[in-house]
Amino acid sequence: MKMRPWPLVIVWLLVSAGLARVWLTADSVPDAVCGSLLGLLAVTVLSLAFGGVVWAAAGGDVTAVAVGVGPVMWVRFSPTGRSRQVHVAPVGVTVRGYGARPGRHPRTPFRAAVAYWLVLGVAGAVTCAVTGSGLLFGVGAGALVLAVGQFALTGPSAYLPAARSESEARRRARLGPVVLAAQRRDRAEVIRLTADLPAVPAHWSDSMLLAFRVDAICVLSGATDAARLLRAALDGPPDAMTPVLRALLTTTLFQALVCGDVTPDQQVPVADEIRARTTDPDSRVRSLPVEYVLAAQVGYLDGNWPVAIERSVRATRVMPPGMRGDIYALASLACAAMGDAVSAARYLDDARRDDPDAPLIRAAEARTAATR
Repeated sequence: MKMRPWPLVIVWLLVSAGLARVWLTADSVPDAVCGSLLGLLAVTVLSLAFGGVVWAAAGGDVTAVAVGVGPVMWVRFSPTGRSRQVHVAPVGVTVRGYGARPGRHPRTPFRAAVAYWLVLGVAGAVTCAVTGSGLLFGVGAGALVLAVGQFALTGPSAYLPAARSESEARRRARLGPVVLAAQRRDRAEVIRLTADLPAVPAHWSDSMLLAFRVDAICVLSGATDAARLLRAALDGPPDAMTPVLRALLTTTLFQALVCGDVTPDQQVPVADEIRARTTDPDSRVRSLPVEYVLAAQVGYLDGNWPVAIERSVRATRVMPPGMRGDIYALASLACAAMGDAVSAARYLDDARRDDPDAPLIRAAEARTAATR
């Protein structure tokens, strides 16, 4: 999530000055401190939750309802594909969505979200300026900081670009149905919904849709076709999702290599390309799970089985459930290569429970069976 830092720095300085004024003029400093903290927590929880209600009521799609912030600890998908998530820190309840639902005007939910956060920010600023109560100051400060944070967003999740541009809003509206289909593991539907994607993405949303299409193709057709699509896409100009596509190409090549989709004369060049892409700064993604996965793959290619297992296990601890199948299968492959049939079978069972369609499971099953 990308943000302009200077708006948040300014608002935190102003809030800190106002907070010092309230505490110094309060009859009871402990009461003022407790009140401001309580108000800050309460408005954070309520404003995030109500913001999600405004988004959904204005026609925004809902792909997930999340409780808290930080790494995902628990995920459950409904039959519709919507997920319920619990994160490490229970700061608030948020609704995740990408654009307008089918049949709704594409810009309406974005305009409603911008209006909501604008009103909340103005109300918070006025409250901070006139109140002498610690509780009310905490409410106002929380509202102001959250609102400024929304307008400081610069990445694909920012509301303002889609609220201003019909084209941007329409592009984002395509994402919701594909995300829901992917979350309910309807890979055929994902491929149908993304059939008209350009070979070279023209927008970051095209790149994101391509990532879902590649995942579906890896399961249904094999990693070779998926790698071909990614290579063609990466010939185009970069966008916000390009680093993700580069990392995805690395993992796709690894799947093709391990699953036997690479001819013997190309195995060494492909392995060398995977190593090179893992260390290439342009192919790095600021994501701890991805870093662990890439390190596990290189460890496996180098025959460093303990590193492959350790990094795979670390990756599963920070990746949400439902996305760990290939990682558990990689750990199973490494254990089987070490001759540890018991651990290989255990990780293989974990992979099947998490995602029975994960491409590496087939290779792990064959390797584990040969170890017994």
